[in-house]
Amino acid sequence: MPIKSVITPDVFLHIPPSVQTRDKSPDVARSLESGSAGSSPKDGLASDSKSGEDETRTTVTQRRSLTLVFFITGNPGLIAYYHPFLSLLVERLTKKKEAEQPVVVAGFSLGGFDAEPSRWATTEANSRSGIDDRSVDEEMIQEILYPPLRSRQARKDYNADKIYTLREQIELTYARLEALVARLRLQLRRDDYGLDDESESELEPVQVVLMGHSVGTYIALELVRLWHEREMQHPATEMDEKGPSWKISSCILLTPTIVDLHMSPSGRIATPLLTSIPVLSAYLPDMAHGLLHSVLIRGLPLKWMANLVARATGMQVGSHGFDTTMAFLTSRRGVRQALTMAAAELKEIRADQWGEEVWGAAVDEEEGDTTRVIKASGSTRRSPRLYLWFAKEDHWVADITREEILRSKVGTEGENGGRTRPTIVIDETAGLVHAWCLEQSDMVAERVGEWLEEILEHSA
Repeated sequence: MPIKSVITPDVFLHIPPSVQTRDKSPDVARSLESGSAGSSPKDGLASDSKSGEDETRTTVTQRRSLTLVFFITGNPGLIAYYHPFLSLLVERLTKKKEAEQPVVVAGFSLGGFDAEPSRWATTEANSRSGIDDRSVDEEMIQEILYPPLRSRQARKDYNADKIYTLREQIELTYARLEALVARLRLQLRRDDYGLDDESESELEPVQVVLMGHSVGTYIALELVRLWHEREMQHPATEMDEKGPSWKISSCILLTPTIVDLHMSPSGRIATPLLTSIPVLSAYLPDMAHGLLHSVLIRGLPLKWMANLVARATGMQVGSHGFDTTMAFLTSRRGVRQALTMAAAELKEIRADQWGEEVWGAAVDEEEGDTTRVIKASGSTRRSPRLYLWFAKEDHWVADITREEILRSKVGTEGENGGRTRPTIVIDETAGLVHAWCLEQSDMVAERVGEWLEEILEHSA
């Protein structure tokens, strides 16, 4: 079964019509032209007006090159927090770039944050995009969310009650990315696309743009490291002259927590509670989960619970952030998963551990009225183009940490003699906050959309 666009509380997946359409019958062509069959412009499922044998051959050629924008959440790791943001990116890409080259946009809830059916499961993004989640292929979703890991051979090992460490989240995210790329490439080379199984080598590697928020930025850079390690262990052979099936072309890191998390204002408070007091640190996730569920969720009427959450968080009842938070709090393992993962983050996100495989891009420094920018131009063959966007004040990023990243990533000589550093933006007046996905999706989507367009133009 072909992979299709879908939005659920745990999945955001936009597949352009040129990639997801397998049936070339006149009825399907007409439905695409009218934007029907569950599609809508806001989800990027714009009309595909190509028809006829000549156009089909042209489209087949274009389909051999594909870009995948792969988003990684922060903690709590529910993709529903980012539905509006990702929908805005899809809308922008559909208008400006998808006519030139197909772009898949994907994001998933992290392991252990699966939303269960409830009155609080978010539906706003579904209604915005016009996608009916009643038509979701649950088997396909589960295969994407929990593919076989390198450390296990079958999905039967999946445990619905498992709590994931940070390292396990990294491995799971890598496996999801590999599985999604494999499904996309399989779909591109189907016979009814004009490509047979022997034409795999004719497909260009999928160009992956990793995008992350908060701890998702750390996971993104770890994926870059793992990709280099694993591809170096398995170089191209005579049977695979084209090399890897996917490459990481760029990383966009939003309010990144990639170094010395424990030194941030919130990190200084959380570290003793979650890592330094032996008995308390070990049992705090279970204690917090038990207290929440036994006293608040089971002991209070839902309306009272909703009012309490609204007062505590300042969120508006009915907003996507509020609905997602309620789904998170009432889920079977969400709170335990969040606290367990937070403890691992505070222990592991310390000194910069990446080398040339991550950091790279020639730079010039500019001063602006609203932002301080270190602009990148070009990229090295081995490292991705990097874009980092810091808030001026972030309770999960220490000022000294941010300034050290800014200082140390400028002016380093690259292997070809050029200065190789990333694009770094420090917001000065726009008021970017760490949890921007709650109320600043429009502002962030505007800048990130510009970066994506720059990336796509560079790869064209």
